Amino acid sequence: MKPLQEIFLKNLVGTIREARQRILADIDFLPEEEKKHLDAVVWEELQRLIHTFLCEFDGATPLADLGLISIVDENGQKFDRCLHELVFKDLEDDKLL
Repeated sequence: MKPLQEIFLKNLVGTIREARQRILADIDFLPEEEKKHLDAVVWEELQRLIHTFLCEFDGATPLADLGLISIVDENGQKFDRCLHELVFKDLEDDKLL
């Protein structure tokens, strides 16, 4: 994997995990069962959001019919077209409450 792409994806995954932790901290007052349910809902939505966002760059949405958007570093190195798959490999190991 390209060095800057790897850093970008690690930062993105970290941001998703941090958002989840902030939300969980905000609902810490709830009973355990409610927290578990909300954690599942929040985690699914965060993953869906980032998946949809990265699919725009990967050419996996109707936007691709109009043209492709690429992420290119300052040296002209293009990021891969499978970003959503690479991110979800990292997120697969995350467990729910």
